[in-house]
Amino acid sequence: MEEAKQSKGSKKDKGSKKEKKTESSRSSGTEEAAKLRKDISALKEKIKQSRLEKKDMEKSEYFTQNPSNFEKGAKPTERVRLSKGHNGRIEAVSWSSNNPEMLLTAGQDGKMLVWHAPSGNKVGLFRLKSAWVQACAYRSFGGESGVVASGGMDNICTLYSLQDPSKPIHELDGHSGFIAACKFLDDKQLLTASADYKTILWDAQSGKSLQSFEFEEGATSLSVNKAGDKFLVGVTNGVVALCDPKSGKQVADFEAHEDSVCSVSFFPNDTAFGTASDDLTCHLYDIRSADNCLQSYDAPEGATELTSICFSKSGRFLFASYDDAVRVWDTTEGKLLYTLSVPAKVSALDINCDGTAFFFFFLSRSVVCHSVMSSCLFYLFFYLPFQARPCAL
Repeated sequence: MEEAKQSKGSKKDKGSKKEKKTESSRSSGTEEAAKLRKDISALKEKIKQSRLEKKDMEKSEYFTQNPSNFEKGAKPTERVRLSKGHNGRIEAVSWSSNNPEMLLTAGQDGKMLVWHAPSGNKVGLFRLKSAWVQACAYRSFGGESGVVASGGMDNICTLYSLQDPSKPIHELDGHSGFIAACKFLDDKQLLTASADYKTILWDAQSGKSLQSFEFEEGATSLSVNKAGDKFLVGVTNGVVALCDPKSGKQVADFEAHEDSVCSVSFFPNDTAFGTASDDLTCHLYDIRSADNCLQSYDAPEGATELTSICFSKSGRFLFASYDDAVRVWDTTEGKLLYTLSVPAKVSALDINCDGTAFFFFFLSRSVVCHSVMSSCLFYLFFYLPFQARPCAL
């Protein structure tokens, strides 16, 4: 009996010890959690203070000190040319990344055409192996030399020289899905974004793959900054990825939209970028902060589809293609200023490298070129509006 009592007593002692240990571990866990919460709050406060230090002033304060002198009813653009040349629907268009007068178009007729935009003359013709083209890119080396690229449903990006359009220089075969976008990083490097969840950086001279960037879903769009040391990738899960081509790493992920991102564009000073999505909204993000949405642009009443965006030279205007019109937004105030109507659905738009003209094309065989010529103040100072006038052709 005594032994049984002793065993019971020892069991009770062990149980009480276990309970004490559990209580002590719980209390230590609670203290640790409280400490972590305190550290997180302190970090949030530091981030907030850092943002406030970098913030010049509120938008309302700026516009009070520098009132806008826009004339009511004035249009920021004038149409200067309607170009026709394809026998099939145009699927992709690209300005030369470093020549403001040269334009490349690719169509379902199996052709890519190089245009001199001011005159409207065709200066080059490339016959594609596959007519199912989805993207094209153009890089000029000065004079008549340069290189163009096309990619599409055949999962291959093909490079051609402007001096010898009869045969391709390289066929870049590295994707297992269709190519949705391609951009030249510089004279020697090319980016391709694909539905196979990958974006590949290529050596355009040797045709070899240099870096591969993988995402959770398919890539839809690309944008390269002026220095060529960063690029943006729009993804179908609503994320925009900021990537470094030298390190081969994703610098940051921006959860920009709830639906697929259809277009991305760097802001002219490369410290921010714009996004467009199938949810019919556009956003402006600060590239230095993954959760800092500077401005939102809601869809106009009755809009059903948003396809592409780009910024004016100064960044004052955001151009967005909704259905059968191009909408012009005030970037800072988020107000819809103008609507440029066209006879069919606008598929894409882009502005040339010096900001003097932008094109948009619709689901037909035509490319429309608009002038956005401006005064010197427009180029030098972000907030001053320009005086629109037709191009001197």
